[in-house]
Amino acid sequence: MKNLKASELRIGNYLQGEPFSCQRIGYGDGVIQIMAGGILGVEQGHLNYKPIPLAEEWLVKSNCSKINVPNMYAIGRGDVCISIRFLEEGGNKICIITDDEELYLKNHVKYLHEFQNLCLDLTKEEVIFKKIS
Repeated sequence: MKNLKASELRIGNYLQGEPFSCQRIGYGDGVIQIMAGGILGVEQGHLNYKPIPLAEEWLVKSNCSKINVPNMYAIGRGDVCISIRFLEEGGNKICIITDDEELYLKNHVKYLHEFQNLCLDLTKEEVIFKKIS
């Protein structure tokens, strides 16, 4: 499992806490209180949080739409659509479609927070999860 870097974390990212609880960076009920200095603490190993591997079970719980292709989901807004397909041999394939081009990424996005950040950066839409346990 990779080490988290402060530069890849933001408010709204989900992380794996101890002992196996899923928590979200932010403030308020049900979220961990990791702010500026605390995010650096995650990177330096002072806080015991790990990235969550990107898996289909997460997208089933999200606002991503199920596509009529096995193991495929999509999220989009405006002129950008991101689709992700979980491959039978493991890993995933992501397709980013804009008005001008298509970009394919195979196994480039391995963790949930990376997928959250990609979606927010490109679509300006947060991936929202239904009840997380």
